[in-house]
Amino acid sequence: MRPTLTAPRCARSASRLLPVALLAALTVVFACPVAAEAISGRVAAQRALAVLAPQRSPGSVAVFGLGRVLTAGESVVAGSEDPRHPVRRIKLPRLGRRVWLFWEDLDYGAEFDHPSRMVLVDDRSGKVGRPVALSLWPLVDGRDPPFVGAAYREARLRVYLSPAGRAARAYAADEGVAHVAASLIPPAQFAGDCVVTIGRREDPDFSTDFSALLLSFHALGVPTYAVPARGNGEPPNGFDLYKFVRQLVKAKKCTDIVLYVDGHGVYRDILGVPTGVGAVDVGDFKRVLSGGYESDEEAYVTANDLQDIATINPDTTFKLIVDSCFAASMERNLMHPPRNVLVGVFSSLATEESYSYLGGDRTYTSQAPNGYHTGNTGVAEFTYSLTRGIALAAGSPSEVGALEAQGGSLLAHLLDRAVVLGKPYDFAETIGLAHTLTFTNFPLIPPPPAAPTCTGDGSRNADGDPNRILIDGSCSEPFTQLTIPLPPGLSFTNFDNPAGASCTLSPTELDCSWTTPPASFSGLKIELGAPPPAAQPIQLYFVGHFPTVVTRIQIE
Repeated sequence: MRPTLTAPRCARSASRLLPVALLAALTVVFACPVAAEAISGRVAAQRALAVLAPQRSPGSVAVFGLGRVLTAGESVVAGSEDPRHPVRRIKLPRLGRRVWLFWEDLDYGAEFDHPSRMVLVDDRSGKVGRPVALSLWPLVDGRDPPFVGAAYREARLRVYLSPAGRAARAYAADEGVAHVAASLIPPAQFAGDCVVTIGRREDPDFSTDFSALLLSFHALGVPTYAVPARGNGEPPNGFDLYKFVRQLVKAKKCTDIVLYVDGHGVYRDILGVPTGVGAVDVGDFKRVLSGGYESDEEAYVTANDLQDIATINPDTTFKLIVDSCFAASMERNLMHPPRNVLVGVFSSLATEESYSYLGGDRTYTSQAPNGYHTGNTGVAEFTYSLTRGIALAAGSPSEVGALEAQGGSLLAHLLDRAVVLGKPYDFAETIGLAHTLTFTNFPLIPPPPAAPTCTGDGSRNADGDPNRILIDGSCSEPFTQLTIPLPPGLSFTNFDNPAGASCTLSPTELDCSWTTPPASFSGLKIELGAPPPAAQPIQLYFVGHFPTVVTRIQIE
């Protein structure tokens, strides 16, 4: 159950999931021999657009190019989000020709799988091949193309965007999620992370939740997977979620998984108070009974399902996000959350309803006398606040630094912090209608070791020569290398190795290394081009199995 106090949300629904179709063989054959590049990328894009005619397709459409020509030795094959169809194991055909690749996303911004098309343009003749229907993006030599991930929302490789696509892109920019990962957090920091979603994505009251979460995680470069419908067309339930996650884990696609459940909370009256029972209704369907009668049925995800998923995959870590009425009953019904469930985020308490879009862009004089504006344009209040929190946490240098310093799963810490930063954007919570509940289960991670203490001394007139200086130094831990940059206005002309070290001299610095790391050195004599000035400062860089330590000394 999730009430809506305003008119139904009007944002575009995510497209219905389609089965993954693998392109097992894609070979382009031309009669002419390979020649140098004959057409530009601009011309190739124009010819591809003339054949694809994206302006004739309804809804949100975008066309992408690689930004380079494919060589004759490269291959192209359809991608797959389904772990049951590992594309990289099939034999990849070679193109045998230099071509330009263009990919048309027919539901830009929606969750995959959904329809798309690809065309290849011959680099020499400019001839455009017949469009190939896909349910995901193409792979180049078995790898994701550069327009997938954070670049999916960027204009750099996009050659066409429909008006509806521009509106979706503007929405993403307004929410601050489209530029997060590209600015501060490299996608490589989320290697092994992924998001698995299940819920009422076809319902207008929920569809924008999935779109908003998709934008947030794709902006971070984190892949998302939707649990597919059953073969008979029925919506997936908790057991299907269990099997799908198990397939992902066995295929080694994910080691750190966000489980996102969005639907109607299930409750019962306890002493007159509606109280959640630890289950979410994630879809409706009709079942034909004997005699031709139909029965209305629902698919559920329960707390026991989540418990089983975490228990059967002990080497995988999980984060739970539940957006439903009475959401915290899912947490309450977990039997002592397993240690590999790092974070749980629930949109409401076990006795509270959660809310679809309340119209936070309006002024509520009775509930908020001073007026209140969150900027929400149609997403459920909790999910909107979470996406805003993700953008604020991942877009701040200080926030990112603090998250990285905690160690462990960066995405888990990011979600935990996003709840705090996003609270002001949850209109339902601001006016006291719902209260987000969070639990954390982070393992105790020791803080990084402190850098050692290093000191040094310098004196002039070594061996009675005014141009020679003597430097000694030591650290509280053994070091392997010492670097001394050339001070401004001076020149190094010669040196004597300290005991046990081998040093080299360049025009800009002196580098010394030790095979057996010492805790101190002495007898380093450096000959300068001229006597050093009084109180000449020199920096010593100590390098070892610790962060580099810089010590500043003066030649007295």
